[in-house]
Amino acid sequence: MRKFVPYRLRLIFSLLKMHIRYFVKGYTLRMGKASENMHFEYISSVSQPVFRTSTSANKIHNLKLASTHIRKYVFQPGEYISFWHMTGVPAAEKGYLPGRNLVNGVLKEEPGGGLCQLSGLMYHLALVAGLEIVERYNHSVDIYREEERFTPLGADATVVYGYKNLLLRNTTASPLYFEFIVTGDRAEGRICSAGPLKESELRFEREEKDKNRIVHTYRNGLLLNTSVYGIKNPA
Repeated sequence: MRKFVPYRLRLIFSLLKMHIRYFVKGYTLRMGKASENMHFEYISSVSQPVFRTSTSANKIHNLKLASTHIRKYVFQPGEYISFWHMTGVPAAEKGYLPGRNLVNGVLKEEPGGGLCQLSGLMYHLALVAGLEIVERYNHSVDIYREEERFTPLGADATVVYGYKNLLLRNTTASPLYFEFIVTGDRAEGRICSAGPLKESELRFEREEKDKNRIVHTYRNGLLLNTSVYGIKNPA
């Protein structure tokens, strides 16, 4: 039945469900605009490589474009931080180029491809800075060998517009914003805060069970969540 419903209608329905769910749970998204000359003194950062592939130029373009939107917002203590509400629709008419996306365990080329590295970088920053992880999805399969990883397994956050979002909450005592610096071979993410940031100690423990790769994420010694991946490639 699902395949007979046009994609646009399915997307509208999924977006509606997401907004209703956020409303029922009280996830009010108030996103204050950042000023052009805004600069907060306290910074926590995470840097990752951007590996060269046949689509890496488009990916870098997409990362830079989404970064400019994310940089526009500042979040007060207690406010929610939604990836897709900041970046908007990753469509060609919005300037996004085709790039690789992992969809149901299969690599496909779609407009906005590669943005999962940005959402994963934001998630990793949130882990380090001690923000509340309200909603996050790991990838369904692990397609990388160890030498190909740009982030620790378990520190990823896949996003699919209308279906899977990254939702955080500023549980610090200060206003903050995210900024990203993307070059030809690196992506650096920063949380910039008006007050001191206490960085958390992270640990990712991995096991393999029933043809799955399982990662337990610990923050400051406490289990935060568990991510389960199908295995595409050997470690």
